[in-house]
Amino acid sequence: MAQVLKDEVKQSIIDSAKEEFLTRGYEAATMRSIAKRANMTVGNLYRYFDSKEEINRQIVEPTLKKLNDIVRDVTKNSFSLETRVFDVRYDTAKFETVLDDMVEKVVKVFVDNKTEFSIIAINSSLNNEFVCWFARQINDMLTISYNNKNYAKDIEVLSNSVAVAFHYGFIEIFKFKDLDEESLVRIAKTYFRSYLFLHNENTLKYIINSNE
Repeated sequence: MAQVLKDEVKQSIIDSAKEEFLTRGYEAATMRSIAKRANMTVGNLYRYFDSKEEINRQIVEPTLKKLNDIVRDVTKNSFSLETRVFDVRYDTAKFETVLDDMVEKVVKVFVDNKTEFSIIAINSSLNNEFVCWFARQINDMLTISYNNKNYAKDIEVLSNSVAVAFHYGFIEIFKFKDLDEESLVRIAKTYFRSYLFLHNENTLKYIINSNE
């Protein structure tokens, strides 16, 4: 007769995996080290999860869904962590309001899910996905805003560079453990508003004029 999987054992594995990811880092953690922390054999661990990646998905997916719902909600489905953006035409004032709303909700998710948020932040594959997603959004917005195919490569490089810097810079804000929620919101809003530089009409003009 097949053995019945126990919910409390599964939760113990997830809790142990959280500790392992935060202590050793996601890449360094292994199924063996997670099993050891959970005080079980590797064989028993595999009865509950097929891989470290599957455990990680169960840990971070609820938080990722909350973040994705925030992005969809405040941008009226123009942005999504799952799809490309094809038509985003915000003026600067409107987009500033959108970003402020997003920041307040993202900070709230962080405050309520600090462990999961931290695990997302140290997972290099997830970070790469975020950066690629964000770079696409920037690329699409600049391409739509300026509609100049002659500088497509300039836009691609600019989009990727800004996405990398912006994403990892944003993560750094949440590493300051002594910041309260109000301070996080204030600092993150200031940081997000720096992103509006990309919507300034002179941004691409500078690229174009410097090459003429």
